[in-house]
Amino acid sequence: MPIPLAQAQQLLAAAHAKAETIGRRFTLLVADENGNLIALHRMDGGGVVALNVAPAMAFTTAAFRRNGADLMQLQELPFFKTFASLNGGRVLAGKGAVLLRRGDQIVGVMVAAGGSEEQDEEVAKAGAAAFA
Repeated sequence: MPIPLAQAQQLLAAAHAKAETIGRRFTLLVADENGNLIALHRMDGGGVVALNVAPAMAFTTAAFRRNGADLMQLQELPFFKTFASLNGGRVLAGKGAVLLRRGDQIVGVMVAAGGSEEQDEEVAKAGAAAFA
């Protein structure tokens, strides 16, 4: 069962609340199990670069079925570079992209972009925690 919009908005609200404690402006995104957008939230004053970064991170995390932090180790490998070239710039590995699971099933991705790698990861995990 896909993540309903109302639930995606709850995840975004939890991530937004965490972002407020950090004091940075993030772009937050919830995607389905294939990395397709369900909901996007750009905080007031959030940078425009993250509007492209967040969807690419969601797609990559969903495609490889691994958290973004884990994918960072793979991005220099030939198969990863080939995958990136075949997908026209839509591929990006990085902290701040966390898989959402129901039991053993991957049902989506929570992404935060706009801070340091560690801040992105912290905010994404706060949003994902609201899913559990």
